[in-house]
Amino acid sequence: MTSQSNTILVGGSRDSERTIYREIASAITRGELSPGTRLPTERALAESYGVSRNLVRLALDQLEADCKIERKVGAGTFVTDPDVPERPTWLRDAPDISPMGAIEARRVIEVGAVELAVARATDEDLDRIESGLRAMEAAETASAFRAAAFTFHLEFIRATHNPLLVSMYELLIAARAKTGWNRLGYLVNTEEERERSCLQGREFLEALRNRDATAAARFRDQNLAAILARITDSGRPT
Repeated sequence: MTSQSNTILVGGSRDSERTIYREIASAITRGELSPGTRLPTERALAESYGVSRNLVRLALDQLEADCKIERKVGAGTFVTDPDVPERPTWLRDAPDISPMGAIEARRVIEVGAVELAVARATDEDLDRIESGLRAMEAAETASAFRAAAFTFHLEFIRATHNPLLVSMYELLIAARAKTGWNRLGYLVNTEEERERSCLQGREFLEALRNRDATAAARFRDQNLAAILARITDSGRPT
């Protein structure tokens, strides 16, 4: 694929990463963005759309998962060849699981990933995790909070630098989206609940920065165990 220097120009305020995804995907489909075209930086896209970089990152994550773009370290983000399949089969065929099943899987993966993240996370990895946490702290709505929390947790898994583990977590994300993650929206509906979650996230991040695997694993396990307990006690659908 031949790299090109041209970039797209976008503008206007948007309220979700879905809009950004659709506009870029449509431009690729129409041929306005040919293979090799370099996209603007996350910062430039965020400024053009009037949204946070976290929402832009979510849109780009989905475009990458659908094989419409590829990220090259140190070079940028580029449009891929249109003949590449839109989405890996293993993501399209994500299993049907309950919200409780998703939390159980998160508990296994996230607690187990702590040791690798502590050992391998770079300063840049930790800064990206903190960026997600700051977006959580700044979120004024439950939907904005969930989007930021998504980034926070995915960046933590990426800090393991284990491609298979990242793919497993992406499969979990696809599965929980397929079965209606919004069914657990009540867990972060109030400002008090979101503040408590942010405090827990801050404790976890500090443990990662201090390279304290024991404390970090304990924080993740306690947090996810508490979510499971709340689901069970509330009698909400699982």
